[in-house]
Amino acid sequence: MNRHSETSATEQKKDLAAKRSGIASIRDVQETATSMWIHEQLYQIRQLLGEHGANDEMLDAVDYLVEDNKGRINPKIGARLGCIGIGI
Repeated sequence: MNRHSETSATEQKKDLAAKRSGIASIRDVQETATSMWIHEQLYQIRQLLGEHGANDEMLDAVDYLVEDNKGRINPKIGARLGCIGIGI
């Protein structure tokens, strides 16, 4: 999934209508699902690095990516997709 892909005018109208109605758009659900998957991958990477003696600079870089990714996760959608809490 390309996070930076351009959307058509029709998709933008559907997203706006969904936001106004309080229903998540498919795009929002996809973005949250992708971000949750990325979170799991980053968690595994961080564990692997820690097990193999990575330095603090490397661990801090992964932590930065985790924090940046958290901002892309819609908490309401995440809860419905089975995400209780995000954090390492």
